[in-house]
Amino acid sequence: MKTGPVLWKMLASQKGGSVTLLRDPLLMIRDEGEIFKIGRDPEKVDAWSNFGVLDGEIWVLPAIGSGLVGLRNTHTLTCPR
Repeated sequence: MKTGPVLWKMLASQKGGSVTLLRDPLLMIRDEGEIFKIGRDPEKVDAWSNFGVLDGEIWVLPAIGSGLVGLRNTHTLTCPR
């Protein structure tokens, strides 16, 4: 993998988060329970969807399959549509 210049930045969270590449968008999950769908435009951040899915903190990577995303915190497992 080659390195290069930073094209854009977006604050993930005060505590952390994860980024996963889906077929088209990037999926960013904040530890606080918000999901962002981000377009893969190298010129700008294009966060075209965000929504809260769980209360509390999400500290695990998502499970992804068949177009669905599974998330959990310490109390709840969820699969938002």
